[in-house]
Amino acid sequence: MKNLNDLKIKVYIFNLNRKQFFLIYGLLFIFILFLLIFSIVFPLKNGSDDWSVWFSKYQTIIWLVSIIWLVIEAQFFWNKFTRKQLQIIENQKEIILEKNEELKQQNEEIAAQRDEILAQNDEILLQRDIVLKQKKEITDSIIYANRIQQAIFPVEDIVSQNYIELFIIFKPRNIVSGDFYWYKQNKNILYLTAADCTGHGVPGAFLSILGVSLLNEIIGKSTEFQPDVILNELRIRIKKSLHQSGKKGQTQDGMDIAFCSLNLDTLELQYAGANNPLWLISKINLSVEEKNETENNETENNLLEFKADRMPIGTYPKEQPFTNHQIQLKKSDRFYIFSDGYQSQFGGEKNEKLKSKRFQEIISKHCNKPFPNQKIEIENEFENWRGEIEQVDDVLVIGVKL
Repeated sequence: MKNLNDLKIKVYIFNLNRKQFFLIYGLLFIFILFLLIFSIVFPLKNGSDDWSVWFSKYQTIIWLVSIIWLVIEAQFFWNKFTRKQLQIIENQKEIILEKNEELKQQNEEIAAQRDEILAQNDEILLQRDIVLKQKKEITDSIIYANRIQQAIFPVEDIVSQNYIELFIIFKPRNIVSGDFYWYKQNKNILYLTAADCTGHGVPGAFLSILGVSLLNEIIGKSTEFQPDVILNELRIRIKKSLHQSGKKGQTQDGMDIAFCSLNLDTLELQYAGANNPLWLISKINLSVEEKNETENNETENNLLEFKADRMPIGTYPKEQPFTNHQIQLKKSDRFYIFSDGYQSQFGGEKNEKLKSKRFQEIISKHCNKPFPNQKIEIENEFENWRGEIEQVDDVLVIGVKL
């Protein structure tokens, strides 16, 4: 019986077994990933010729696309291994069934048939152990990818240094996440983002890395920008990076996002959103226009919703400039931005979605508690609602208190 470790497939002009395949593609992945991280941390300076100028400008995207291409190619060839392995296992199962039938019909061959069945069972257990080992190797790789993704997320020191309270509930569905959070201070302006990329798991995580990289580029190369201007620029760069021109059949990947800028001196909050709204709990005095905008969204705890534009960061049939909202805050005001994972979770007695209304009730219920306790309570509410049901999407909730 053929051992799965001896299986080989043709990769271009080479015949590779499983170990050789993992070694070659593993080294290539680590090498290109190192170049990607190195290009982010130590970007090349513009050279003297057109080629070096172009390469220094797009080096991060080049390495990111190289990693995506490598993963897709590795998955393609790995599927060949899997198909061969499944075929062998199916053949072995058929042999066992045939032998069992023969045992019923031929009593004189029971002893010999039994020995052969035991031998084949051992082979099946061996194949099972191989599959389990492969699953563990893949899981370990994804866990390591999670460490890399976490490393590109900002730390909370920048917030605590400005005497602002903040909590982040971040619950990936599949180890790595398509949701990401990002914040950065530019002089007296604090930028804060909660984003939800298309998909989850490894594909969503790759898109989240691209989002963080592009936001760092936009903020790093600009003066003080309004959130709507930043989202317009981010959309242009995302479409360019993913080669989206709006033609039929092209990828629709992109992200939903809530983007805020907070003036730490004047406490003026500006917000723009792509499908993701902002919720504010405050006793501020709103203008007539803002009152009209939020009066239908006010709860008993004065929760005000500032609606996002109904279009993503990416290609969209009815694309328009994003809307900018200006809000004057005061000390002790609280605002919340989030992805749709929390309110999309199934659970409860009727196994239904939590939805936006229940989410608002949860925020209103716990909004007056100390911020560390708020995070715990909101997270507990999610787990109690979910119960034994599998988490359906990545979850991201960010709360800020002045």
